[in-house]
Amino acid sequence: MENPIILKLCEEAFAKAEVLCGKKSDNGRATFLEDELRRSQVSISGKSLIAYKNGKSIPGTEVLDGLAKFLDFESFKTFHEENKIQEISEDTRTKTRSSIILWILIIALGFLLTYNMLTPKANECLVWNGNRYQVEMCSGASLEIPYKEELLDFKQMFPCSGFTFYDVDGQPIVWYDKSNGDVSFFNSLGRHPVNKKTLKPITDTIIEKYVPDCNSLTEKSNNHS
Repeated sequence: MENPIILKLCEEAFAKAEVLCGKKSDNGRATFLEDELRRSQVSISGKSLIAYKNGKSIPGTEVLDGLAKFLDFESFKTFHEENKIQEISEDTRTKTRSSIILWILIIALGFLLTYNMLTPKANECLVWNGNRYQVEMCSGASLEIPYKEELLDFKQMFPCSGFTFYDVDGQPIVWYDKSNGDVSFFNSLGRHPVNKKTLKPITDTIIEKYVPDCNSLTEKSNNHS
């Protein structure tokens, strides 16, 4: 089984041998290493060194220490510890980079979703259908307006005298428009969807004068049924 630390040791030893002897072939560098190790009282053949480099066999402790000393380490243990620290550091950097990339993707996705939610839809418009806006593809119709999400809750109301027209603080929660003697009521401040006049907040006078009695509406309904 290949050991990445041992492979790294052999590769670095062969790389240094190439610099020192000027030979690029495995045989040439292995012969040089063989001679260098022999000077350190380590006997090993060039053929075995090539096998170690290619991961085909694993050298013994004596050869490992000899190669480590050739690379100016005190022993293979020292080489192993230093490279193990480098591997851990590189692994940490890789995980950190992956985490950063993941967060960038999450932020980008969140931005796109928010942008799509807040940006008006290019091909969609709002059309007044009589009592509220509905979404339709833009066609240039007379009562068509650009898409605005906040207008989806805007609607015309048909209150009677028992309706609550003010909140607990006495502020109006109904708005109205009076045109040509007709009064129409809406649930929000804005413009009348047909005549485009700015709506006015409800008043007691408007309620008394134009809001029908609930009982009279019930009687009319019974008479028609």
